[in-house]
Amino acid sequence: MKLNQFTDYGLRILMYISRKPSNMQATTITELSERFGISRNHVAKVVQFLSNNKIIDAQRGRGGGIVFGG
Repeated sequence: MKLNQFTDYGLRILMYISRKPSNMQATTITELSERFGISRNHVAKVVQFLSNNKIIDAQRGRGGGIVFGG
C-alpha cells in the first residue's frame, strides 16, 4: 500500500505516542522530529492537523507536549 507523506508521518506519530506509557511525560515535537528524522515543521503540521481533528491533545509551551485524547 502506498501512502502519501503526510499520512505516513501521521501514522508514525500515532503509533509512537500509543506505545509510550501513560505515566511518562508527554511527547514533544522535537522528540518526534529526532526519532523519525523529519523536519520540525513537517511534524508540527501533522500534529496540528491531528489536534484540530481531536485525535490527540497538544499542549503548547514549557511542560507541554502531545498525548492521546480528544
